[in-house]
Amino acid sequence: MKTVLRTMLTISFFLAGVFVLLCAFLYLQQDRFIFFPRKNDAELARAWQAQRVEIRSGDAVVEGWWADDPASTAQTVVLYFGGNGEDVLYTAQAAHELHARRLLVTNYRGYGGSQGKPSQAALFQDALAIFDYAVHQPGVRAENIVVIGRSLGSGVATYLAANRPVRGVILVTPFDSILAVAREHYRFFPVGLLLRHPFRSDEFAPKIKAPAMIVAADQDEVVPVAHARRLFDVLPEPKSIHVLEGVGHNSIEQHPDYYRLINGFMDR
Repeated sequence: MKTVLRTMLTISFFLAGVFVLLCAFLYLQQDRFIFFPRKNDAELARAWQAQRVEIRSGDAVVEGWWADDPASTAQTVVLYFGGNGEDVLYTAQAAHELHARRLLVTNYRGYGGSQGKPSQAALFQDALAIFDYAVHQPGVRAENIVVIGRSLGSGVATYLAANRPVRGVILVTPFDSILAVAREHYRFFPVGLLLRHPFRSDEFAPKIKAPAMIVAADQDEVVPVAHARRLFDVLPEPKSIHVLEGVGHNSIEQHPDYYRLINGFMDR
């Protein structure tokens, strides 16, 4: 009996040790699971060099690019925050799809030529700095700014819209929080204790004082659509949600209604 108990205790201590090591691994490596810094396409970066700007945020400088459409009759200025592995210059290339006078895309810290290291705190700080920079540009007024955030950028856009006066906010493939998504993917781990970047959009969304629209994908394999619906539930009115069929997290813009919905929201 003593031998059996000793064996069971040994196994228990071993499993507990493995569990602690796995928790430590998740804690130390979580930035690699959340952020995927990348360089911009070299050819696009050269083509957009003349539109490149630098925006100071605290002790860092983030880079961005303006895409202008002087022929547009719209007054809308779009601030776009991309996904965690996105090259935002591809969005700048598609600026002609938007009913907007101007579009500003930016690289998160550590992405492209932006300085520093990405984190929730850094991205939130940079979002405010980007807005404050934009409204000081000629012809840009806060009441004409629409914020668009996709995937990780939806968390940044939600925070910005909750802390600055904007005309509207569009959230594409959004989450209620990275904390909730992580709990779904890592059910057997104390995610709430380990996660340094929870991106609690569900806490910021109720503070938004502008119209909001969610565009989600019914086959989203990264952020299941249930998270978008939970975020929608805590958004104040006026709000709308559109779940596009037959597309996933990374293919949603291929749906024929994608730009129609975005432009319809901005036109209103």
